[in-house]
Amino acid sequence: MGEKRLGDYKPSYEELEKRIKELERVNVSVQDQSQNDIAGHFYQTILNMSFDAFVFLESDGTVIDANKAYESMTGYSRQELTGKHVGKFIHTDHAEDLVEFYAQIEKKGSANFESKNVHKNGVSIWVDVHAITVTMHDKKIILVNIRDINARKLAESELAKQQAFMKDIINSMPGILYIFDRDHNFLYWNRNFELATGCSAEELKSKKFTDFFLDKSLKIVHTGIEEVFSKDHAEREALLTSKKGNRTPYLFTGTKVTVQNREYIIGVGIDLVERKKLEAQLRQSHKMEAVGQLAGGVAHDFNNMLNVILGYTEVIMLDLPSEDPLYAKIEQIGKAATRSADLTKQLLGFSRNQVIEPKPICINELLVDIGQMISRLIGEDIDTDFHFGHNLWTVNLDPSQIDQLVMNLAINARDAMPDGGKLVVETNNETFDDTYCSEHPGFIRGEFVRISVSDDGTGMSKETLPHIFEPYYTTKELGKGTGLGLATVYGIIQQNNGFINVYSEPGEGTTFKLYIPRWAENTEKTEKLLEKSDISKIGTILLVEDDPLLLRLTGEFLEIGGHKVIPFSSSNDALQYCKRENTEIHLLLTDVIMPEINGKILSQRIKNIRPDIKTIFMSGYTANIVVHRGVLEEKMNFINKPFSMDKLLRMIQEVI
Repeated sequence: MGEKRLGDYKPSYEELEKRIKELERVNVSVQDQSQNDIAGHFYQTILNMSFDAFVFLESDGTVIDANKAYESMTGYSRQELTGKHVGKFIHTDHAEDLVEFYAQIEKKGSANFESKNVHKNGVSIWVDVHAITVTMHDKKIILVNIRDINARKLAESELAKQQAFMKDIINSMPGILYIFDRDHNFLYWNRNFELATGCSAEELKSKKFTDFFLDKSLKIVHTGIEEVFSKDHAEREALLTSKKGNRTPYLFTGTKVTVQNREYIIGVGIDLVERKKLEAQLRQSHKMEAVGQLAGGVAHDFNNMLNVILGYTEVIMLDLPSEDPLYAKIEQIGKAATRSADLTKQLLGFSRNQVIEPKPICINELLVDIGQMISRLIGEDIDTDFHFGHNLWTVNLDPSQIDQLVMNLAINARDAMPDGGKLVVETNNETFDDTYCSEHPGFIRGEFVRISVSDDGTGMSKETLPHIFEPYYTTKELGKGTGLGLATVYGIIQQNNGFINVYSEPGEGTTFKLYIPRWAENTEKTEKLLEKSDISKIGTILLVEDDPLLLRLTGEFLEIGGHKVIPFSSSNDALQYCKRENTEIHLLLTDVIMPEINGKILSQRIKNIRPDIKTIFMSGYTANIVVHRGVLEEKMNFINKPFSMDKLLRMIQEVI
């Protein structure tokens, strides 16, 4: 077991050079032919005993002699090798390396490179080639030592594959991953960390982990790091600040690891934007549920008292002659009580405790009758436009509730357009699958009839939107509204297992989208899944969207579809890119309403630079309301938010 075979010995390069010099001295000292034969036999025996391959070359690369190991490595005999150029046994992939190899020998007297040696049977192996020039009989020749390193190369290749595989796994993680030392210097990070910070890999090399936190978040991170090094583990919530100054909430988890007596922190960060959004929606839902229950209880008790008031009012009025001075006063009490009863009815609608009589109805038919009433209600200075979806599905609903829904939204729109404007009411069928609902929080899987009510009025701020369905919440002047209109809309939709989506911006109008479940009675319930788009045409798409979450989501949709995406949150930046870069762009996908340049103007300016570019506009407002405002023209490529990936990719296929 412990014995070493002679062939196992691998001499170093220094030992080889020493041997060659010994051989030179032997050749110089030998005076007759017999002595030369002895010396030749001596060095040939030594070389044949070596585990490494040796070959003697002329200065032009022609083989003079070779040892047994080289015969085995090439598959050729010593006689077959002699006179052949050594390049015959080197893989063609290394032709340029061989030229450089000879140049180094000529310049320095020695050279080294790795290449593939080709066997007679066609099989190639990796070898390490080391050469020096020696003088024999006053003639310079090249002695080449060739060592088999194929096992090492295969191991390195396998290791590289494993490392690439692990890197792919780490980069596919939904969060960010990082490793840094006690001085906060980075050792490693994944691709998501670059995306989150907006920094390139080269930029991150000169950064510290703490460089991405400010103010309170920086203090939180520092205490978290100290806790990891003292207690081995810690978790903290903090705002990560990107290169552009954007702050994103993350949950950071860090664990201490020790490598060669040095301590590091390996950590992950989970983006909390969606979680906090869902938490806010859940809190709002719970609050609305609690308020609804309270409103329902109050309304029922109040109704009892109103019944007494109205009953006794009617009795008193029957006993009084109409000319009696008290008659008019009692009549006013009755009118006030009746008005209070109407308010109570709205409270019951909000609390979902209103007594209803649902039945299968076609919303289009009801809206035809409501249309004339709406026009009289909101005034002549507001243009009303109805667009009815074809083959609209039946819903199971109390017809009076449709009146309440549309009338309340119409009145709300009227108050948002004091100087006149346009009101657009639309209906359509909508289907949402699990994938769509996972991408759009608040949406419910299934088949729905959508009623959209849009105006081009004053719009609402982001601070106002979360409160609009709360009872008695109003932005109107005192005496101009009860604050129950939208609360009633919310209650009716909830009572009928539907949901609402609202899109609004200050000065840009508002769109309410009401989704009412399709009536499934006596109809075949089938699972309708959106078909995958035929992604046969792909291209480079310039994406412009000022909402960072929508920009990121839409970009992911496009990349999944195979498109190359050039994303911008600023329309000015997108325009400058088109002026500066020569990259071919097939399509502009842009939001319509943006703070710097609106989508229409941006499209026109880019077309002046790139006449062949095509454009798709997107907006949370319906196409009709956007066209009315003059932002877009009719028959332009338009997609309404929120949209599914399937719907977006299908439209892109049609356009490009």
